[in-house]
Amino acid sequence: MNRDGRVFTVGDFRLAGGTCTDTVATWDGMSWHGLGADTSVDGTISAMIPDRNGGYFAAGSFVCAGGKVVNHIAHWDGVNCSGLDSGLHSSMGFIYPYTMVQDQNGILYVGGFFTQAGNIPVNGIAKWNGTNWEALGVDLDSRSLISLAVDSQNRLYAGGRFNPSHSDPPVYKDIWVQL
Repeated sequence: MNRDGRVFTVGDFRLAGGTCTDTVATWDGMSWHGLGADTSVDGTISAMIPDRNGGYFAAGSFVCAGGKVVNHIAHWDGVNCSGLDSGLHSSMGFIYPYTMVQDQNGILYVGGFFTQAGNIPVNGIAKWNGTNWEALGVDLDSRSLISLAVDSQNRLYAGGRFNPSHSDPPVYKDIWVQL
């Protein structure tokens, strides 16, 4: 839900309640609405969060958003879509960001299955400082990272099914870790 009370739904769909929505729909309490062609993506949105200025970040298995190449992550300022540097990439071919959170300072954290953010090598988790991507320097199994959260002290947490002992064979446990 955003600040004005609208509920946002994202995914791989084209209609919501009979309204053309193209992967993003909002519910105002009475009816469904699309955001318009300038927000459409060519794939599935897996995560969408509001930014601090009335816009939105979206991530997922898409290359284009609003008619622009954004490579799996985009920002919508209320009018137009734009990419975050050159987006997210993977040396393994499959790219899927699962989760995003923005901290109290406006830093965006993105987690999922990818090995590069912009031109920075990462291990499935990266931060966007508003201008550039940065690696967090943590060794998490990016295929198992499913949730990010920031607490009231602005500490970042990652949730998922991790192998905390890095044993071979892996022994995965459902845990939250502070990064």
